[in-house]
Amino acid sequence: MKMNAEKPEAKALTLDERSNAIIVSFDSKWHQPFLNSEFSVVIRKRVPRDRTFEWIYAHIKSPIGAICGRARIKSIGTMGADQALSLYKSINLSKDEIAEYISGEDSIGFYAIDQYDIAINPANTELINDYLKYSPPQSFTILSTVAKKTIDEICGFDNSFPLKALNLEA
Repeated sequence: MKMNAEKPEAKALTLDERSNAIIVSFDSKWHQPFLNSEFSVVIRKRVPRDRTFEWIYAHIKSPIGAICGRARIKSIGTMGADQALSLYKSINLSKDEIAEYISGEDSIGFYAIDQYDIAINPANTELINDYLKYSPPQSFTILSTVAKKTIDEICGFDNSFPLKALNLEA
């Protein structure tokens, strides 16, 4: 059942709409490592300036094309290239892969994460767009409170699966 009213934006457009969560896109090669909690640090060229977010939602790119899980953010920040290289086991990349990604920069953004929650029902972009205006982020998207609640319901993170709050039960 699709909602007939104007769909809200997934992205928080104002400070008042902001939730405590962001969505980050991951290449499909990270799907199984995410499901298996095989890394505790994610490095990115761009991270939010606001370092108070509590959740990172993993949008796994094509061919999966879905939010497949979330993890609690322990911290967000920047680190020197040397520190990133020393954390290669936590990042789950070789030192050469990290050096190539950083490509000569002095520092890199990072998310330290734990407490992985795997989606009971991975939410593909088409399903999310039944309820929200959503497109996967290039780097990260700050979720609105409405979007976080909706995605939690779709994925089953709030233990409401099947989607009681969205009136989808048969």
